[in-house]
Amino acid sequence: MLPKALFRVATFAEVLSDPRAFPNRQGADVVHAWTPRENVRKFAMGYLTAQPRARLVIHLEDNEEHLTDAFLKRDGRAAANFTEFELAAQLPPNLSVPLRARHFLTIAHGITHITNKLRELIPAKAKMHLLLPGLEESEAISAEEIETERRSIGHTDHEKLVAVRLLNEAGCATRLVRTGHQPAEYQQILAEVGGDFVNDLGFVAKSRLSRLLAAADVLVQPGAADPFNDYRLPSKLPEFLWSGRPTVL
Repeated sequence: MLPKALFRVATFAEVLSDPRAFPNRQGADVVHAWTPRENVRKFAMGYLTAQPRARLVIHLEDNEEHLTDAFLKRDGRAAANFTEFELAAQLPPNLSVPLRARHFLTIAHGITHITNKLRELIPAKAKMHLLLPGLEESEAISAEEIETERRSIGHTDHEKLVAVRLLNEAGCATRLVRTGHQPAEYQQILAEVGGDFVNDLGFVAKSRLSRLLAAADVLVQPGAADPFNDYRLPSKLPEFLWSGRPTVL
């Protein structure tokens, strides 16, 4: 949560029902659509129909067609087996319908992208801009706060806070601390690689995250080069680097 937000939050439905829902009772000058996913595309097109003078800018953060393909392949399906209308019926609204997304990009007045690799997915003649992520600068964490955080997760003086069971078996006392929602399939993997040396804290308040980062000996951004990771900027990375702790990619 932003303590001093200078903007109003509204749902798509609320804005479409009142396209001039701004303090000056005018329509938007710019619609900055955050990704070309179908729910966002439908909203943007609906708004532009009501306010055709607005300029359209689209933001890219992922290889959208790869995400769509990955979703379909979970059930042994392939995008090539469906028409565009059939695909739209098969996909959840928070994924892109490939042909519609590509057309959406061609009508934009400009496109922002979070990594240079994403330029490959932008129409050749489009105006584009590398839009780097924002970062909330955390206040300095004291040594006392770090020690309190370490104790709260069962850390002992001789343990390093990183990962996994093999390090412990090799004589290097190590503990993996994980936060965030955990899909069920991750539980077995964590048990195999971490054993009893894992603290799964689940979802924690953002105010605590900066203390956890400062308390760690090493921070790890998991993943490997593939059609998903090659195009994205890992969301944890800016805060990892800001913390000043060693970071492993």
